[in-house]
Amino acid sequence: MASVLLATLIAKAVGMPNISWAAISGYFVIRGRMTEILTRGSLRLVGTTVGALLAALLGPQILPGPMAVACVGAFVGLLSIYGALTAQRSQAWLLFGLMFGLTLFDKYEHTDHLLREIAAGRPLQAAVGIIAAIVVGYVSSLTARRYWPALVVPAPKAIDWSSEAAARALLGGLAILLLPWAYVAFAIPGPAQGYVTIITAMLFPLAGAPRRSKLIATRLIQRIAGSLAGGAVAGLLILIAHGMPTLLIGGMTLSVGVGRYVENRKSQIAHGGTQFILTVLVALAADSYEQANIEPAISRLCGIFFGMTLLAAVTFTWSAVLLPTLRAISLASFSSRS
Repeated sequence: MASVLLATLIAKAVGMPNISWAAISGYFVIRGRMTEILTRGSLRLVGTTVGALLAALLGPQILPGPMAVACVGAFVGLLSIYGALTAQRSQAWLLFGLMFGLTLFDKYEHTDHLLREIAAGRPLQAAVGIIAAIVVGYVSSLTARRYWPALVVPAPKAIDWSSEAAARALLGGLAILLLPWAYVAFAIPGPAQGYVTIITAMLFPLAGAPRRSKLIATRLIQRIAGSLAGGAVAGLLILIAHGMPTLLIGGMTLSVGVGRYVENRKSQIAHGGTQFILTVLVALAADSYEQANIEPAISRLCGIFFGMTLLAAVTFTWSAVLLPTLRAISLASFSSRS
């Protein structure tokens, strides 16, 4: 909670746009040990910077055509999913893909936005959140953590090859491939959040391969349920506060604490707690508290539904149509040979 609050106050003090991204970075980087904070912070900054830079370089070449956006977006998303599941520096791979998609699809939806400004702002906003997390973590190491030391979390290990990770990356890439075309057809707001939803839905342990479809569906349901709850809380706080910064900041901080509690319980709804927090931050960590509104949260919900529908369609087609067809063709070929 403290890192989110500090990131919000710093970003507000320096007049930084998109304060919510600084707050989100502060939330995801903070951990119980300084070594973890520094590692996560550096990986987040590298992934964010590379993803935003790549989008700024490729964007003018591929926008606004849906075909080029679909192909490039799908390829980057596929790489990001596979790297996030198998690489030792998985956080960097994840942020690389997310930031590329957020930057590219933001410009794809809002043609009046300046791509270079979006790409340049994201690393700076992430840096503010990382600095806030480092400050809070350092103070905590000198005070509370002396009496309640944090558990040592083992570093992730790299995996040379995983067919399960490759299958998920392929499914995610196919869903992203449809994203620009679906946006052109239905004009549903928030394609960038649809991109994020598709990638993050694939990020559960590789041991879950036999129940892949069920686990993907569970994560999607938790994502929408947590976002709906976060949107409801944020909307209520906006109505009550009437633009009062104290109430909005206090309500935001308390909501983050509740979501963190749900997330830390490691229960079956932990992912929903994370989505609850993100939606609250998108709505309440506003550039101007006088103009705080629920529209960003609604756009996020629309994007989640958008990505969720595409991924569900691709996953169903893959498991219920394509795989049985391929098995039948293989069996028929084997029978004819024998």
